[in-house]
Amino acid sequence: MEHLGITPLEAMSAGCLTYCYNAGGSREIIQDNKNGFLFDNTDDLLRKMIDCGKAQNIIKYGHSFVKDNFNYKMFEKRVKEVISF
Repeated sequence: MEHLGITPLEAMSAGCLTYCYNAGGSREIIQDNKNGFLFDNTDDLLRKMIDCGKAQNIIKYGHSFVKDNFNYKMFEKRVKEVISF
């Protein structure tokens, strides 16, 4: 389990098909079957690994999701919101 979700973000930005346990920070970042896969148990993980027919679409969406939501401009915007500039 990844508490903050940094590892899945790095994987998505590198163009990897991302599978994450449905807990912690991954649950907040991964949109199941859209930018990666969330699983609850071993059977769920195996089923999703076997049935990933739209993998290329998920990889592309995951990459653009990270690029659009976790870039420097978004970081700067969110920091300013927190410290109320």
